[in-house]
Amino acid sequence: MNAHTLIEKLVRFEGADLLDVIDDIEGIASRNGYRVNVIDPDIKNGSIDHDFSRLNVRTDKDLVITSFTIG
Repeated sequence: MNAHTLIEKLVRFEGADLLDVIDDIEGIASRNGYRVNVIDPDIKNGSIDHDFSRLNVRTDKDLVITSFTIG
């Protein structure tokens, strides 16, 4: 599965509480060769490198999922 298709599959989780859906997200990601990296806006804004097998899950301060990116 390419990155674009993966993100299309995960967009349904946007707006959900991370703790309620993280197992589903990790399952989808791992079955497709991706690792999950949760980005907390209070701690870090992004990664210092680009890894094509990393699924970034962006959240707000309440751990509500705002978006997904690859890298």
